[in-house]
Amino acid sequence: MTDDELCAAFDSGTLPKESFHHREHLRVAFVYLSRHPDDAVPRFCDALLRYATAHGVPGKYKEDLTLRYLERVRGRMQKARYRDSEEFLRSHPELFHA
Repeated sequence: MTDDELCAAFDSGTLPKESFHHREHLRVAFVYLSRHPDDAVPRFCDALLRYATAHGVPGKYKEDLTLRYLERVRGRMQKARYRDSEEFLRSHPELFHA
């Protein structure tokens, strides 16, 4: 799934919750930070809460955890330019570990 397809499905709430794992969280975070650098954080937080609510699990949204990961992603994005979220994740496998 391309970044555009993933974000469209995430934003519309049509991405099945069974298909939205840590990897997809990171990919969508990368896209938001890439495309909306000035307001990516509130946009992503709002969208993630909307997505969780649409799938009946609003309690799974944890703002403190979300903010920490957004900062981890942003920090690594500053090291180089990446073609897409997949290239970014290949370059930063440490993001898959706590």
